[in-house]
Amino acid sequence: ASASAPSRPSGPSALRLPIAWVLGFTFAMHGMCYFAMSSWLPTLLQERSGLSADLAGLCVSVFMALGIVGPLLLSAAMKLRGVSLSLLMLVLTSGWLVCMVLLLTAPKLWLAALLVGGMVQGATFTMIVTFGVHVARDEQHSRGIQAVLQTIGFAGAALGPVLIGGVRDATGSWTAALGVLVVVATALVALGATASVMLRNHDRALAGAAHG
Repeated sequence: ASASAPSRPSGPSALRLPIAWVLGFTFAMHGMCYFAMSSWLPTLLQERSGLSADLAGLCVSVFMALGIVGPLLLSAAMKLRGVSLSLLMLVLTSGWLVCMVLLLTAPKLWLAALLVGGMVQGATFTMIVTFGVHVARDEQHSRGIQAVLQTIGFAGAALGPVLIGGVRDATGSWTAALGVLVVVATALVALGATASVMLRNHDRALAGAAHG
């Protein structure tokens, strides 16, 4: 009989794994940015940047299409020597922050914001899922982690369009609404950095156990 492959040591369930919760809230912040953009981008570009309805609609199509390109580029970047998951997480979450800051402070740079946001929106989701897979002990554990992070993530993400639309209607302008998205994107960067620290600690613990 063939020998079985060594398995990772047992540990807490997904619900008791801190990084699963951190990734869930990271996903929630990312989802709030994504769903707010995909819901309100046409109106935002017309009212704040002066685009026509047709051009604004085309911009949404471009934004969505870039969501396919981003993960493909991410896959290539992950194969590069010296490029860590933590670095990619920082780049992607920071991209969301750049997008929101540009929309808030420089409406005329709407194209740059659109391109940056479009490129990172699909890739950020892929990176969050990749973090969850990386820390899982086995396939069953991975499914549990994904269930935790996606449950938290989609619940938070659903608030994005409602919150941004409510702030915009209450204030009568996009300034406050975009300010909220800047705060959300800042939280996304911080949560992504926290997840990265946890990931590195996880890898060091595994390396120590392997050499212990």
